[in-house]
This record gives sequence, structure tokens and C-alpha cells, in this order.
Amino acid sequence: MYSKYANEAGADAVIAVPLYMERAKLDLNWIRTYYKAISNAVDVPIFIQNHPMDIVLPPTFIARLVREIKHVEYVKEETGEFTGQSISALLKCCGNDVKGVFGGSHGKYMLDELWRGSWLYACV
Repeated sequence: MYSKYANEAGADAVIAVPLYMERAKLDLNWIRTYYKAISNAVDVPIFIQNHPMDIVLPPTFIARLVREIKHVEYVKEETGEFTGQSISALLKCCGNDVKGVFGGSHGKYMLDELWRGSWLYACV
């Protein structure tokens, strides 16, 4: 598992998106099991990368993962054309349980995302 290797190599955190090759298995129960397995393999914070492939993780589900799975602490929100709205919904559902949320989109919506409460930003 790459997350375990990254942890052992000294990474400060890991980021994970549900696997592309496992599309047939992409349901919320499988995804919860996926993040739980990563958490069991590492002792660093985990970022959920919510990227719109075959399934978009609902804010309520992400909030559940943050609350229930040790090490799941941050979210990279990349759903929809306007991620600011998704970030607002996510922060409302997670409250203070999530340590940070940031967007993507190559900085396209950075100011709106920051205004809505995103405190980190990645231009990837």
C-alpha cells in the first residue's frame, strides 16, 4: 500500500482518492472500508480527495468518515464546476471535526473558496 510506504518514508500526511481500477466496487460502504484500511496502515493525517469520477462523496458521508475514522482529518474538494459551494456544504456538515478543507481547479476559484472557509490551497 502506497500510504503505508509514504508514512514509513517520513511523509507528514497522505492523500487518497478511491481507486480508479476499482470502479465496479465504488459504493459508499466500499469507500468507507478503503479509508479505514488506510487509517489502519498509517499514523499520519489522511486527506480525502473528493474527485468526481464515477461517484461523488456527499458532504454528509465525508463528515461521517472524518468523525469515525482515525487519521481522516482533511479534505481536498474537487467536485462540481464551482467547488466553493461544495466547500461550504462540507464545512457545514463537518463543523469543527474536519481540520481543513481545500480546493483544486488550478486556482480558478481560490478566492471564493477562501472566502467560504477553505484555509489551504493546492494548485494541482
